[in-house]
This record gives sequence, C-alpha cells and structure tokens, in this order.
Amino acid sequence: MQNWLRRFILRNSRRFLSHQIVLLIDLFLVACSFLLAYLLRFNFILDSSHVERMLWQTPVFVAAFLVSFLVFQPHRGIVRHTSLYDALIVFFAASIAVAGLAALDTLSAMARFVPPLNFSLAVLLIAYMASLFLLLFLRFSIKIFYITLMRQRRELSNTLIYGAGAMGIATLQTILSAQDARQRVVGFIDDNPAMKGKRVSGVRVYGPKALNEEFLEHQGISTLIIAINTLSVERRRQVIERCLELELEVLTVPGFSDWKQGRLSMKQIRKVRIEELLQREPIRIHNEMVSEVIRGKTVMVTGAAGSIGSEIVRQLHRLRPGRLILLDIAESPLFDLEQELKARENGHPVSKEFVLADVSHYPRMKQVFERFRPDIIYHAAAFKHVPIIESHPLEAVRVNIMGTRNLATLASEFSSDKFVLISTDKAVNPSSFMGASKRVAEMLVKGLSDTEQNGTEFIVTRFGNVLGSNGSVIPLFERQIASGGPVTVTHPDIIRFFMTIPEACELVLEASVMGRGGEIFVFDMGEQLRIVDVAKKMIRLSGLEPGKDIEIVYTGLRPGEKLYEELFSTCEETRPTHHPKIMIARMQDCAYQEVAGKVDVLEELLRRQDAPGVTALVRELLPEYTPTPAGEVPSFS
Repeated sequence: MQNWLRRFILRNSRRFLSHQIVLLIDLFLVACSFLLAYLLRFNFILDSSHVERMLWQTPVFVAAFLVSFLVFQPHRGIVRHTSLYDALIVFFAASIAVAGLAALDTLSAMARFVPPLNFSLAVLLIAYMASLFLLLFLRFSIKIFYITLMRQRRELSNTLIYGAGAMGIATLQTILSAQDARQRVVGFIDDNPAMKGKRVSGVRVYGPKALNEEFLEHQGISTLIIAINTLSVERRRQVIERCLELELEVLTVPGFSDWKQGRLSMKQIRKVRIEELLQREPIRIHNEMVSEVIRGKTVMVTGAAGSIGSEIVRQLHRLRPGRLILLDIAESPLFDLEQELKARENGHPVSKEFVLADVSHYPRMKQVFERFRPDIIYHAAAFKHVPIIESHPLEAVRVNIMGTRNLATLASEFSSDKFVLISTDKAVNPSSFMGASKRVAEMLVKGLSDTEQNGTEFIVTRFGNVLGSNGSVIPLFERQIASGGPVTVTHPDIIRFFMTIPEACELVLEASVMGRGGEIFVFDMGEQLRIVDVAKKMIRLSGLEPGKDIEIVYTGLRPGEKLYEELFSTCEETRPTHHPKIMIARMQDCAYQEVAGKVDVLEELLRRQDAPGVTALVRELLPEYTPTPAGEVPSFS
C-alpha cells in the first residue's frame, strides 16, 4: 500500500490542487471548528436553543472567514511547501475574521439588530483556536508526509550544519523542503556556548568539540555544511581543516545577498573551494582615494580579457571612470567580457570601448593612443606560461618586452598621468625566460621613469601566483581530479605564494594611486605553500582520499621552474608604505639609454628570428638570469 501510494504521488508530483478546492477544504475545517467550539463550550450537551443558534451562526462564522481568506489568500500557497510565511498568513486571516465577528457582534448588540448576532465570546475564542489548529495542522501534516515519502526513496547522508543562526535555520528548512536534497540534518554546531544543548527547529545544537571521531562515528555523520555569515576567514579555515582531518565532506552556503529572490536553493549549497581554504583575512583598501583618482578619467587596461585584466576592469567599472578602454588580442574572451559588463550596468552605464589589438604592434598602439588619449594605463597583457615561453623566447620578447616598451613610450609621448605595469615574482632572480622578459620590462619602465620629463608616473606592481588564473595550477588540479587523476606535481618540495585575483587587483589599484613614479610595489603574499599540500587538500575537498582514490605523481621540474619564488632581489632595498600589505622595492638606478639600446638590438634579433642571439643578449642584460633545464633543481647561492 505504501509503495503504491509513493508511486502515485511521484507520478503526480508536478500536479497541484486548485486554489478553489483548497479554499473549500479550509472553509470546511472552519465550519468544523465552530461546531466543535459549541460542543466544548457546553460540555457536549446542547438544548434546542443552542442548536438553533449554532445552525444559523455557523454560516455567518464561515462567511467571515471566507471574506478574510479572499483578502489574505492563504489558499493560494502550495500546501506541501508550507512555510512560516504561509503560517503567518493563515494566522492573520483567522485573527481578522474573528476580530471582525467580535466587532460586528458588539455593534449588533448596540444597534439592537433583529435578530442580534449574539455570539458567545467563549465560543468565538474556542473556534478561533480550533480553526487555527486545524488549518495549520493540515498544512504541516501534508508537508511532513510529502517530505518523508519523497526522501524514503534514496539514501541520505547524516549532516551537521555549522551555525545555528538565521542562515543555519534557512539551510535546514531548504533541506527539509527540497525534493532533491540528499542530506538528513542530525544536528547544529555553534561556537556560542549559550546555544549548546538547545534545540533549533527541533534539531539539537552541539558545541565545536563535537567535531571528533567518536561523535561522528556514533551519529554516522559524513557531511558538514558551513552556514554562517559572520565567520572569520581564520575560523572558517580551522573548521574546514578539521573536517578534512575527519574525512567529512564540506559544503558551504552563499551569503544572503547571493540568494535568488531572497530564498536559498539546494543548487546554491556547494562544495568548499580551495580558494576559500587558502584565502586570508580581507585586505582593507582605501576605496575613496582610489575612486577619487579614477573617477572621470579615461582608463585603459591591456590584456583586459585575461584573468587579472578582467578583474581590474570589474573593479574599475564600480569606480565610475569617465571612459574604459579594454584592449586585448583574444577575440572571444573580449566578447565574453563585453557581455558580462553589459549585464552589470544596472541603469548606470560606463562609457566603454572594446579594442581588438596586439600590444607589440606599435602603429596600432599609436592609433589607439591618438584616438582615446588614456589618462591611466594598466598594462596586464603578457605571455606568462613558463614552460611554453622557454620554447618560444622570441614571443616573450615580442609581447612582454616590446609590447611594454610600446605602451610606456606612448604613455610618455601622450602625457598620460600614470602607467602601471603588472609584473611577477618570477622576474626576481629569474630562472625562466618568461621571468627574464618581465624583468627587462621592469627595467624599461623604471628607466623611463628616471628620464621622462612630462609628468607621467611609471609604476610597477609585482606579486606571485593568483588563485584560479588562466594557466595556474588550481584549474589544472580541478580538471585532473574531475577526470579521476592522477594529479601531477613537478616536485615534492616546490612551494609558491598564492593570492586571490580580487585581492591582487585591489592592491594593484591601491598601489597605482599611492605611486608617484619610479616605484616597484611588492605585495605581501603571506607564507609560501607546498604545492603537494594544496593538491591533497583539493582532493579531500572533492570527497576523495589522496593516494587511495586519486594518485599524486611527481613529474620533475619543468624548464625554467624554481622550487620557490622570491619577491625581492638581493640588490633591492625595501621600505614600507602606509598600507601594511604593500611594500616598495627600490631597484638600483639603471641607465635607460643603455637598456633601451639593448632592447633595440633585441628588436633586430627578433626581426631576424634569432632565438639564440636573443637569449644570449638577455643573459648579458641580466647577470642574475640563470636558466634552469628541465628536471634540474636550481641553485640560489
């Protein structure tokens, strides 16, 4: 019988009772509650006068509820998905109906209607409470029955919700009401000691010490959902790390602002990403100062469709520049960025120009400057993939060096206010040609800053790996894990700095505003992380076990790859700024004419496609450049 009923309900799960039928059922329950009230009031002993009065007062009582129901419309809710809001609607409708009847009864007595309504106050109160009980009992009974029936057809994982506040309660209600939910909530975890031992929506609250092997095994818990908006980054990391140690699947709930139409859905409850585990406390940025410099200016971003460039564009877009010039050689990503920015307008459009161009093509760049005359240039366009550039050094010279020279000299020629080069920690004591090319670009910009006279401020910003950027290790690991492994790591001891893309771009904007020309701004990247540890955490966040479900394979260092990166050269002096996360590296003054002369020779070698000559000249220009062959561990003595 139960299986037949389940199959019947499943077949008709997308069908709903009409509003009219629900209204009729509600009115029937109201009538029953009034009759029950009379019986209770007179101890189930009714004489003929009581029966006569009950029979003509019942339609009046039901009519009052009908009017109230038509106003508040509680019958239009989907009964199986009854919520607290629906319960409040029923409460208001019933309260108004009974209050109206009581008022009408009082008026009828004062006006001496014939016949008077003559409702018993006790009957009204009993009928009011009985009608509320029956209306709500029916709705929540159907909801519980439907949820139970739906969830019996699949296995559910016992789940804890971290956070017993508003977001945690909303998460519980979402899980209970969602047909596709695969979690059974068996408890809350909350850091507030006053909450321990209490029950929220019928679910017990435990303290953080409950996250231990004995408790989890006893309760059969396999999943934890983080549902708290006010959790600090450090505490969040601690909770996730503890869950990974206990081999729990960790899910998270987005902030209230990201809920669709103010409601949370199961699709929004997702697995924790590695970025959330690696991120640090939010950086405080002086947005007012940045906005003041940017507002009303013509700002150009090269490499605008890339991971760094596009985030700089997003942040600039919020600062209301006079005009945005978005330049990139990649056609499809530039189109995608255009569509994204259109969707962000919200009635406050920013003037934008999308320019398809190659920064290494000087005539085209001059044409762009002549047309738009940018006040501020953020130069993010570059080739950055270390192993590929080792095989294509000429392309690194063409884009990273010549492209930078083109833009920097044009910025000077057209009297731009600021030119900001986005550099990399790989430019410090470079072991790769990519890093060497960016170091030469830094020297060009620094040298031009020392010589130009028209007021353009040339600024360099330098930082390490950003999480999730194109070609970075995080997306690679995600693809390898999704395909079943193995996850490839070049060396067990390789370490890297990591920073989120928004964090890095915020610091770029901040540094560009505080710069006065000639500075190399270096960002505090925190502690370097072992890549193999990042890989293991990503595997565990996917609900798998390293070495058991997903193998980790060491492939050897790639050409030009270091075991660790550096933010400062040994010959650079460092000093702090007013921002604790931004430092200045003071490069030794370099003769711009000497550097520019060798870059001219590089350009001739590039024209002749002389790769060995290019490599030799770069090594002459950069004595600290020590190329590392594939598989060899570089020395940093």
